[in-house]
Amino acid sequence: MQLSSRQFERLVRDFYKAEGYGATLTRKGPDGGYDVRFYDTESKTMHIIECKRYSGYVNEEIIEKLDAVVRKKRDNYLRDGVRIQGILVTIGTISDEVSRIARGRGIKVMDGQKLISKLRRIDPEKISNDIRHIIGCIL
Repeated sequence: MQLSSRQFERLVRDFYKAEGYGATLTRKGPDGGYDVRFYDTESKTMHIIECKRYSGYVNEEIIEKLDAVVRKKRDNYLRDGVRIQGILVTIGTISDEVSRIARGRGIKVMDGQKLISKLRRIDPEKISNDIRHIIGCIL
């Protein structure tokens, strides 16, 4: 099964929902540089997630763009004491070099192998039938 970008974004949103977060999708179309977001009340952190449905390697440019969005959001939320955490999730691969750059900028990354490993541990009752079907197709 070939996943559309929107299906992948919904999969990532449902993954974070299954983890107990109130994750939401951004609107369809231009999304402001990220696709999913959730707020963690315990840590007072807004997580903004860029989803990339790449089969190959993610390049440094994606990290740079996400970092720019994180910095802009930080400026908006700083006065309220809210931290901003950027996360890149991809089906593809993240090279050691891109991982190093992301770490240096405080961005978390989840490549395809890590995502699949985490998806295998999700309670199927916590996700929609549509997403359950998508997970079944990619695992």
